[in-house]
Amino acid sequence: MIRFFAGHPTIANLLMVGFLLAGLVVAPSLLRETFPRAAQNEVEITVPYPGARPEDVETSICERIENALDAVTGIDRQSCEAREGLARSVVRMREGEDYQAFVAEVKSEIDAITDLPARAETARVRALGQTDFVASVAVTGPERRTDLKDLAEETRTRMLAWGGIPKVDIRGFSTRELHIGLRLEALQQFGVSVDDVARLVQSGSVDLPAGDIATSTETLLIRIAEERRTVDDLASLVVRSSSAGGQVQLGDIATITERFASDDDVITFDGRPAAVLDISKTRAEDALTIVDELKAFIEAERQRGPPGVMMEITTDAASA
Repeated sequence: MIRFFAGHPTIANLLMVGFLLAGLVVAPSLLRETFPRAAQNEVEITVPYPGARPEDVETSICERIENALDAVTGIDRQSCEAREGLARSVVRMREGEDYQAFVAEVKSEIDAITDLPARAETARVRALGQTDFVASVAVTGPERRTDLKDLAEETRTRMLAWGGIPKVDIRGFSTRELHIGLRLEALQQFGVSVDDVARLVQSGSVDLPAGDIATSTETLLIRIAEERRTVDDLASLVVRSSSAGGQVQLGDIATITERFASDDDVITFDGRPAAVLDISKTRAEDALTIVDELKAFIEAERQRGPPGVMMEITTDAASA
């Protein structure tokens, strides 16, 4: 073979050109990655429990998850993190087991749990490693965190509608809460008790976890962890009505504010409060193409966005 090509150099050159052309044709379809893919061996379980304290999440959610997973074969190790309003468990598969069967068994056992608290949301089971991180974008602008969260949600919606950016998650915020500060003088004026307000709020399908009523000389605080409610919704709740048609609404006897449960998740960028949008992709999508679309989106947002709103790519795993 070597003697043949040595005697016919033109054929060797033509073959080389053919290989180069074939490479150029195939190159656009190749998936471009910066880091090698890790083996799939973990499953994530999350259970939102709005308004619950970490210790309540531990006893009411994490312990039940751990008991359910005792029946799963092939577990190498497991952990459960109890946070404000959320339980997150990660289960690692023992080497040599079938991953798809492992995920299915974990999901089956978690779905069989019947004694979660009534306020707890449905458990979500997700196979880790199905998506890859691509980039992070910091968004700054409003100083109030509630306004910043709204801006982040709107930006996420526009980003997904842009096309070419498949998955976006928001970081930098804990559970959104509504706080009701009861004015004692107003309670006395209208003859309303704290128990009256608590029953009203609970009957309105708003979570009131035990231990969340705090007292002071001026104000009684009831913490409400319910994102579907707004300040106006709560303010319009009727506390008391008369036969003559008069009404006392919650807004007449309380100051209602919106805030977040914890400052532990607060993120700053260049000294300003920031929301972070994490972009990820499936295994079939190209990371560099997504980053190109992301840069185009950010440039378009800079052209249309209001003054003071800034977006900056802080992490780019595709180009690292």
